[in-house]
Amino acid sequence: FQEVLERSRAVGDARIEGMALRELGNLALARERGAEAKQLLEGSLARLEAAGCRAESVSTRISLGELARANEDFAEARKHYASALLAAVAHDLSIDAVVALLDLALTELSMGRPRRAARRLASLDERIPREDASRYRPWIELLRLVVLAGEGRWDAADQHLDSLDSLRLPSGDRDALFFVELAAVAAVQGGELALAHDVCELASDLTNEDEAEALQRRIAALAESSRKRSSQ
Repeated sequence: FQEVLERSRAVGDARIEGMALRELGNLALARERGAEAKQLLEGSLARLEAAGCRAESVSTRISLGELARANEDFAEARKHYASALLAAVAHDLSIDAVVALLDLALTELSMGRPRRAARRLASLDERIPREDASRYRPWIELLRLVVLAGEGRWDAADQHLDSLDSLRLPSGDRDALFFVELAAVAAVQGGELALAHDVCELASDLTNEDEAEALQRRIAALAESSRKRSSQ
C-alpha cells in the first residue's frame, strides 16, 4: 500500500491516494497504533472528499468510527457511522449500509440507548440484501437478543436464544462476544438469572475457554451482587 500511495502522489491521483491511505490506516488500526491510524484515516477522508469521491469515503468513515469506538469515544464513533450510512444509502452501497447500521447499533448499546439500537435493528431487517442475509444474520440475531433483553421481553428473549442454536456464530469476533455480555448483563439486571446463565453459554462458541470462563465469572459476580442488594 505504501508503494501504491507513492505512485498515486506522483501522478496526482487523489482517489487512489485516499484509498491507499485508508488501507494503511486500517493496518495501523489492526496493530493498535491509534495515533498513526487516526492520521492516516483522516488524511484518507480529506483526500477522498476533496476529490469528490464520496462513495469511496464510506469505508474510511467506518474505519474512523471503529477507531473512535476502540477509544470509547462513542459520540465520535456515532458521528462517523451515521455519516457513512447516509453516504452508503445515497450511493446504493447496500453492504456498507448494513455494516454502518450494525456499528451504529453497537454504539447505541455502548451508550446505553437500547431503543435507538432497536430502531437500527428494524432498519437492518429492511435493508439487508437477500443474497447477503446469511453472511450478516449471526450478528443481526445476536443484536436482536440484546434488544429483547434490554426491553425486558424475557419470554421472547428466551425463545430467541433457542433459535440461535441453528446459526453458525462468528468465532473470535469481539463485537459478537460484546453482544452476548450485554444480553447477559440485561438479564441479570432484570432478575432473569437463569436466562443470563444460558446466554453466557453462547460465549463458548465465540471465543476461547479462558475468555468464556472470564465472562461467566463476571456475570456470576454481577448476579451475586444483585442478589445481595435485593435481600437487603
